[in-house]
Amino acid sequence: MSLIYRGVYANWRDGLVARGEPVLSPKVSAATPQENPDRITITDCVDSSNWLNYRTDGQLENDTPGGQRYVQALAVQRAGEWKIDQLVVQALGTC
Repeated sequence: MSLIYRGVYANWRDGLVARGEPVLSPKVSAATPQENPDRITITDCVDSSNWLNYRTDGQLENDTPGGQRYVQALAVQRAGEWKIDQLVVQALGTC
């Protein structure tokens, strides 16, 4: 089961909804092979300060603010399509 699917399912199970938008600034940090890459590493410092979980009654889930976390993804090209093969999401405060 994927990381994102588990997170969405857990929110649904717990009666939570996410509101707001994360701030993304992804950058390609590596590409192999260099001449015609079929694997790229994408890194970002995702800011979730304005992307928080709320209960269905409209109240914040808790008083823990969002923040910045380091994210790294490995994208692989297969049959002409790029897909994320691995996704690593670090804890808050990691960038």
